[in-house]
Amino acid sequence: MGVPKYVLIKDYICRLVKDGKLKPGDKVFSESELSKKFSVTEMTARHALESLSIEGAVSRIHGKGTFVAGKGSFGSAKGNLWFVLPEKLAGIEPNPYYSPILWGAEKAARKAGYRFVVMSIGEQKEMLSEKIDMGRVKGVMFTGFDVPEKNSRFLSHNIPVVMVDCLDRSGVFDSVCPDNFSGVKEALRHLVSKGHRKIAHIAGDIEHSNGSERMQAYLEFSYDNGFKESKNFILNGDFLFMTAKKSVEAGFEKIKKCSAAFAANDMSALGTISALKSKGVRVPEDISVIGFDDIDSSKYSSPELTTVRVDKCAMGEAAVDCLLKRISDIFRKQRVVRIKTDLVARNSVSQFSKK
Repeated sequence: MGVPKYVLIKDYICRLVKDGKLKPGDKVFSESELSKKFSVTEMTARHALESLSIEGAVSRIHGKGTFVAGKGSFGSAKGNLWFVLPEKLAGIEPNPYYSPILWGAEKAARKAGYRFVVMSIGEQKEMLSEKIDMGRVKGVMFTGFDVPEKNSRFLSHNIPVVMVDCLDRSGVFDSVCPDNFSGVKEALRHLVSKGHRKIAHIAGDIEHSNGSERMQAYLEFSYDNGFKESKNFILNGDFLFMTAKKSVEAGFEKIKKCSAAFAANDMSALGTISALKSKGVRVPEDISVIGFDDIDSSKYSSPELTTVRVDKCAMGEAAVDCLLKRISDIFRKQRVVRIKTDLVARNSVSQFSKK
């Protein structure tokens, strides 16, 4: 059996550093460049770079690239704090929702004297066990999916884990997530203040805690306000633009009975607006639309999107704070931290006028 390709890539980069062809602070080849050079998949190239990052040879900065570490740059670090996200969210382009969370977490980790390592894993959590054994892992933050299937791997190593933007419903790990109930109800109160009573809900992925909590908040608010028809105005979605667009197009007979729509996140709201426009519906004149998250693109949509703002940088900072407290006391009770939300009123919601 030959030497694994990712090891060859690591050796190649280390040799360039040793020979002085790559100096501290220099940018290293991208995953795409390495995959072409060595005729391997980008996943293999990523594994090589992540391995070098864990060993302290390089520093990976989300959205900017991989850089040769300075001499002794991380020698005094207390250890590694990992931020693990699904491979589908770890592309070349910064993710509009998760990037600010990463930036907030990285800032807090470095301030506390830890190295911040961004890790991406696929659906099968491939190679994660091996990676745990490679570096001085002091704590792990997971985002973008529910609790890892093999909890015992972390528990047996006494490695603190915090779930970010997702509630650990098993009661094992700490969680940092948006105050979904408060945020949803504030959005719905805003619509009601504008005279809307029939409000559709374009749901998120209800397997994810954000999706299920936002739907639950919508139903609770509807029940408390006597909106008995609301359960008939729910369209399925999964937080994605195209899914929401197709869902609204397919369920147009439902949504056209409403004067407003609340989407589980901004991407779903933007997909909803696109679908309504394709049906000749004006937003907000005919149907008002409100989202959740306040990603940057919501400011530049047409119309500008009214939404619920989540302080994503604060979420990343809170995740590190939670992790540091868990590191100091691994046996403390599970903690759930809720990040405050705020309504951002723009132009996608208007006063209801009877048709």
